[in-house]
Amino acid sequence: MRSKGLACTPAVETVCARCHRMILKGLDEGWLARVEPMPIGDELAALATGRRTYELRAGQLIERTWDRLATEARGRIHVEHVCGGA
Repeated sequence: MRSKGLACTPAVETVCARCHRMILKGLDEGWLARVEPMPIGDELAALATGRRTYELRAGQLIERTWDRLATEARGRIHVEHVCGGA
């Protein structure tokens, strides 16, 4: 369940200010989310590296918190951006 009243904005394609790679960026419940633009296939492998995962649903990034991991994603899954990472 998403928190009500906290800022959520549409994800937009932009360039990372540090590494100059393309990313998706948007606010999720008041927190800035930066993710790799390509969806991933193995969410558990991404989580095992310590990176957060986000679901892109209806144009917004939604962090896949522990309670959301228990449900099947309805959108594409993206991994948190790390400068220089894949």
